[in-house]
Amino acid sequence: MITTTIVHLSSIELEGRSHASAARNSAATQEHQPRNVLAATRTHSSS
Repeated sequence: MITTTIVHLSSIELEGRSHASAARNSAATQEHQPRNVLAATRTHSSS
């Protein structure tokens, strides 16, 4: 019973880590998107 609890906790910990990294990745992409859009509109208007 103790071993199953440990395994369960470790799986939850791994899941939490993957969720955190996924959230970090999506935040990074959202951070980059506005700059890319601004750069695209700037180059488009200049040409």
